[in-house]
Amino acid sequence: MNQENDIIKNALSTFQIFGEAVKSISSTINTDAINFILSLKGITGKVVFTGIGKSGLIGKKAAATFASTGTRSIFLHPTEALHGDLGMIGPSDFVIMLSKSGESDELYLLTKALKNLNITTSLISFNGKSSLNQFCDFVITLPEHDEICPFNIAPTTSTIQTLAFLDFVAIEIMKLRKFTPTDFASLHPSGRIGKRLLLNVEDVMVSITKIAQVDYKSTFKDTMLNMSSCGYGLAFVYQAGKFLGILTDGDIRRALTSSNSELEILSHSIERFVTMNPLAIDAKSKAIDGVKYLEDLNRNVAFLIVMNDNREPVGIVRPHDFMGIK
Repeated sequence: MNQENDIIKNALSTFQIFGEAVKSISSTINTDAINFILSLKGITGKVVFTGIGKSGLIGKKAAATFASTGTRSIFLHPTEALHGDLGMIGPSDFVIMLSKSGESDELYLLTKALKNLNITTSLISFNGKSSLNQFCDFVITLPEHDEICPFNIAPTTSTIQTLAFLDFVAIEIMKLRKFTPTDFASLHPSGRIGKRLLLNVEDVMVSITKIAQVDYKSTFKDTMLNMSSCGYGLAFVYQAGKFLGILTDGDIRRALTSSNSELEILSHSIERFVTMNPLAIDAKSKAIDGVKYLEDLNRNVAFLIVMNDNREPVGIVRPHDFMGIK
């Protein structure tokens, strides 16, 4: 029990430290930080993150976030850069170096090499007196807090702060560049994000070509045979070539139970049992809007009729057609 209590106590203390440390970053958003962000927004090349150890891992994550929100970016290991990979960096690129101490030997050599190549450089560290500062075009010094490590050594609080600051910068640039949900979707074509933003209802529907289509004067027998050959449990019903409504398996069952003779009704016209004005959705609607529409109906719905701009049916969409989008 004492161990459990200690874990709970430590958790409260840890997340309080993290919260205070992240909140303190706001004090660094001064003129230098604003110029740093605006310069990043205006570059025509790519952002190159670099760092050693845990700072390097944060750099990799930052590169991924920048890239996914519209800012071309890569991660370049300092050692690899010093052994030929400097060729990956172009004159219009912007290099962001990450280092808690700001005194990494690899970054020191890299900074001097980048200066000789007239590459724009910046340093994000926790050391306002770093020897690298003099070589960088932009210097961001984050407020230092104790690491949660009992020895105050393992990078924990500092990595949380660096990550939070870079996420903030990425999203600010995203806003400044007026990056839209459509832009975001174009970079995330697969998976849940892409499906939510890119797919329309017509992309997930069952085409009308696979569904029974009958005239309103058709008999129950002919309609049932037509529906059975298609297998979707409904038929689109037309009158003089114009969409009238639908007939479903349920409508047929109701017709059979209401008749004194099941055999007799098979020869009757379906006209009286056609469902007019069935629930429908526009083909060009976003698939995610179809999900919301079904949820808002708050009742079991087997399908929606999908309509084109001319209010003609082009297919159906079922709840399970939206799987992976919600």
